[in-house]
Amino acid sequence: MRIVLVRGFRESYSQKNTRNKQNKQNKQITNSTNKQINIIMKIAFTTKGTDWDSNMDARFGRAEYFMVFDEDKKTLTTVSNKDVENEAHGAGPKAAQKIAEIKADILITGNGPGGNAATVLQKLGTTCYIGAGDMTMKEAYDAFRKGDLKRI
Repeated sequence: MRIVLVRGFRESYSQKNTRNKQNKQNKQITNSTNKQINIIMKIAFTTKGTDWDSNMDARFGRAEYFMVFDEDKKTLTTVSNKDVENEAHGAGPKAAQKIAEIKADILITGNGPGGNAATVLQKLGTTCYIGAGDMTMKEAYDAFRKGDLKRI
């Protein structure tokens, strides 16, 4: 058994390896703003279509669809947002309500929600990422995983 002196106490080589693995996992979780994220979540996308190759919709409140990818179950669900097409005001907060019903942990969109919707999403604990307006849903997911989208 190899003994390593760390921080004033002795620990075995296997204990050190276990601690290093735990630190690495914690670092991946806390580094979610810039680098790869390894937490399983429900991710909502604002899209113009209903599959992975659909173009992202840069708008939040008036997006045609919310596509929800459940990383745990590996399922993709479509939620229509077409009922706000004729709304004069309040599309953002109504869309935020849908995100609440979906229970999404993450929202990926193009330009981001407006002030009222952003406040609602923040209170819900939904983290928003912007910058995906010119991508497909699959490209946006990959960019999110690489840490290439901006967190707001």
